Amino acid sequence: MQTKLFLSLILVLLCGRYVHSCGCYGPTSCSLRGKRCNIGRFKYLTAWDPCVCDCCVVCNECPALLSGCVRAFASGMELAPPLATLHFNETVEPRALVHADGKKLGLWGDACLNGTLPDGLGFEWNDTEGTFFLKGVPQERGLWEPSVVIRGGGSQIWKADLKIRVR
Repeated sequence: MQTKLFLSLILVLLCGRYVHSCGCYGPTSCSLRGKRCNIGRFKYLTAWDPCVCDCCVVCNECPALLSGCVRAFASGMELAPPLATLHFNETVEPRALVHADGKKLGLWGDACLNGTLPDGLGFEWNDTEGTFFLKGVPQERGLWEPSVVIRGGGSQIWKADLKIRVR
């Protein structure tokens, strides 16, 4: 009996090391450097490392995701089909945010935009495909280089750097 209990305890400890999950602790539960803030009796207050993040990364809203609350983004998210030069006042063929190797990203939440898109373009959620699509009719000419950040499955935060040229 003691051997089974001991083996069960070892198994739980080993598995716990590889399984990661979190709950939402609140928008000021961690600092930008990942230090716990204001949880229970623990108080971490400092002007040079403000408490502006949720300790569970996927619980952060767009302003926090874009201001440094994510230390490492998942890579490989891109638009498909690839984005070529767009033409002023012409409808853009919808482009899906997908993984470079075709895997589903399990996206959810809002598409957080760091920078701007040309007037007339935007990201729209598609329930059927389970992803966001860039679509619309560009209403201004120029070059834009925004980043889009989106929460995904497995507690991942995806980021894609875009380059949009409208002539």
